[in-house]
Amino acid sequence: VNLTGVRTTPCLPGPDGVIPDLATKAKLHCERLLLNRKVNVRFDGVDMSGQAIGSLVGPTGGLFQESLLAQGLAVPLSEMALKSLAGPEKEKLVSVAEAAKEKDLGMWPVEKLNAPPKKENGEGNDAAAPALDAAPAANDDVDDSIAAQQQAAPKLPPGQSEYSGDKSFHGKIVQILAADLIVVRKSPTESVKVSLVGIKAPRDIHRDGGSGRDGQRPPETRASYSNWTWEGKEFLRKYVGKECIVNIEYQRQIQESLEERAVGSIKTTGEGAVDIGATL
Repeated sequence: VNLTGVRTTPCLPGPDGVIPDLATKAKLHCERLLLNRKVNVRFDGVDMSGQAIGSLVGPTGGLFQESLLAQGLAVPLSEMALKSLAGPEKEKLVSVAEAAKEKDLGMWPVEKLNAPPKKENGEGNDAAAPALDAAPAANDDVDDSIAAQQQAAPKLPPGQSEYSGDKSFHGKIVQILAADLIVVRKSPTESVKVSLVGIKAPRDIHRDGGSGRDGQRPPETRASYSNWTWEGKEFLRKYVGKECIVNIEYQRQIQESLEERAVGSIKTTGEGAVDIGATL
């Protein structure tokens, strides 16, 4: 779900191969406050590309977008993008963004620098407020187009695809490959490798021992683990042999092996049932 009315710095490597610092900060902010927590999601519609947009609503009615805007980790989109929000909600987001802009927090120094120049007749965008545009005049064709897009099914993000197998099934945990990668036996003849949704575990494994014959590592090769790689894997070994319920959300392709891997949640059943992802 894309958050309604705001945009952040894309979490993608730049020309120098480095992910922007603000993108990392925004990502960590969301993970710290949202990951493995119960949230109230309100569907606000779909954007021009057909992807779902919505808001995370707090217990007091506030929107999660406010916390991003308050630190300059996000900036508001156009007035058109904010129209699905109620009047007080829109005003709150704009006021929080204006406060961050005045303090030059986060993204705002660059936003001001890249703002279009003010036109001579004074009708253009203000150079200091590039994000809020005037709403366009009503148009029946535009309204019909927006209504058609809202009825369209939201698309999965790039790199994800619809899972072709059973999306929910009972099974038994038979192997822990990593803290976020588990093998579940679905039937006596079929096992499914499942990546935990919303979880990214470290895989810092270093192998010593040099090269043996034909470039292969000798049997006495030693593996050392760091950054909680071993601890995370060992923590889940106690669930091997447990009955579980698997809910698959989507599948993604692993670049190294071109494997189409299921991504979802795993919950044990019976006494002491737990959500595997939440326990990590």
